[in-house]
Amino acid sequence: MELNNTVYINTNYINEEEVPFQFAHEISHALNGDKGSNSFCSNVFYIREECAANKRAVGILLEYCELNNLAYSDSVDFMLAFGIPLKVGYVVDEVFKERFGVQYSESYCEM
Repeated sequence: MELNNTVYINTNYINEEEVPFQFAHEISHALNGDKGSNSFCSNVFYIREECAANKRAVGILLEYCELNNLAYSDSVDFMLAFGIPLKVGYVVDEVFKERFGVQYSESYCEM
């Protein structure tokens, strides 16, 4: 039996403003071919998977912005617009650096 990736989003989540980012994050897990944290024997693999999903989610949202002629003056405005939690800010900064050449600190996704 072949299992397909399925994404479930709770649109009644307590922080409704975070739903756009959650959706992009969960789609990223499916696109990345992630199998879920239950298959990992170490938290390091889980952290890498989550970081990769966050990074791809930011890319998906930036692509959405480009396709819809949306522009944000900085990563903070972008985060606020798509409900990206502050704890993911380091990933947003990293993707902004890669895409726009904005200088931030070293990579946080390398483990």
